[in-house]
Amino acid sequence: MMKPVIAIVGRPNVGKSTLFNRIIGRRQAITLNISGVTRDRHYGQADWEGREFTCIDTGGLLFEGSDLADKIRQQIDVAIQEADFVLFLTDGQSGLLPEEMQWAQTLRKGSKKVIYVVNKIDGPHHEDRITEFYRLGTDTLFSISAEHGYRVNDLLDALVQMFPSKSVDSQLKKETLRVALVGRPNVGKSSLFNQLIGEERAVVHDEPGTTRDVVNTVIDWPGQSYTFLDTAGIRRKTQKSSLVERYSIFKTLRAVEQSDIAMLILEAQTGLQKQDAHLCSYICENYRGVVIVWNKWDLVNNGEGSVREMEKYAARTLRAFPFASFAPILFLSAKTGWGVQDVWKVLPMLFRQMKTKIATSKINEALEQVVALREPPIYRQYPIRFYYGTQTGTCPPTFTIFANYPQGLHPAYHRFMVKTLRESLGLHESPLKLKFQARKRRK
Repeated sequence: MMKPVIAIVGRPNVGKSTLFNRIIGRRQAITLNISGVTRDRHYGQADWEGREFTCIDTGGLLFEGSDLADKIRQQIDVAIQEADFVLFLTDGQSGLLPEEMQWAQTLRKGSKKVIYVVNKIDGPHHEDRITEFYRLGTDTLFSISAEHGYRVNDLLDALVQMFPSKSVDSQLKKETLRVALVGRPNVGKSSLFNQLIGEERAVVHDEPGTTRDVVNTVIDWPGQSYTFLDTAGIRRKTQKSSLVERYSIFKTLRAVEQSDIAMLILEAQTGLQKQDAHLCSYICENYRGVVIVWNKWDLVNNGEGSVREMEKYAARTLRAFPFASFAPILFLSAKTGWGVQDVWKVLPMLFRQMKTKIATSKINEALEQVVALREPPIYRQYPIRFYYGTQTGTCPPTFTIFANYPQGLHPAYHRFMVKTLRESLGLHESPLKLKFQARKRRK
């Protein structure tokens, strides 16, 4: 399911970064900082009332003509292209500028939904300051204080009401299995993509996305439809990286978020690099299914890549990606087609696990096994107790566990729980998400 994208725009010092930080709150898992020549666009993940979205903080719009203004404007234009919604932020203390009225007119001519927000309204006694901002040409204004939080909740409530409904998104997600092909440049993503949609495949259609989307290709396969999301490669970050390259990184990460399963393509000849680990970690952090693919296997040992060689590569992969120890590993040659058929075996197997629904009784039996194998830690002199668990989601399988002191669980014990539950419940290759909810101790 695609997350909505919201861009915050406005002139300097109106409080864009303050609002950005207020929205993403403590969830400061910054997905990407795309550096411009002089200013950055910052990306963060936000969650409001159970709806996840991506928020973009942009540089301040400079109205005078200069190289600096042009470069910042270029960054802002890209952010607007990426966005579904634009928050046009103004300053209620300094008032409305004529240049802001001109820019509001430009925004109205575009195709994006624009939300007009007056910042630095610190309470009801300052509400009279917003009157002049209706000259921007809108019937709806949101008055807030990003610094103090005044009415930010009302803004977010209204914003998520504009998002596509969950039921529509869920129905779209059920229609096809969405698979992203990701990896560094020149590892063979395009070759594998072409093998997968070869003449023997029934390609239904190509879906041209917007400027911020990847191109999706839908394939009918017996028993399952697939949507493959083709992406650009992620290179090592350098100071000389072009804007196009930096934008391709964002698109790749977006493709991971939009997918059910990400296939991480690695090149057998060049081996593992830091970018591979970063990308694999990002896939796992987003609870997407992951398939690790060692491509160009026909070039290993002059075409003599034996089973023993595969075991060496698998061990090397496990050492580099310990957080993805559950992921299936494939060895293939996209160029010759050797091993590509295994993709059509692994993808449906993994998807079945991710869609699995498990009875509450089995979950609690597995939870008892976790405790029997290793007692939970002590928190403030009290033993942590798990009362019961239940499944609250699929894709990935999500379990909510009720405990007395969930905040006392160490990351190491959390990892142990995930590993043990995965094995006990037959979710050997699937990502697994645990949520913990506090419940008062029984007296």
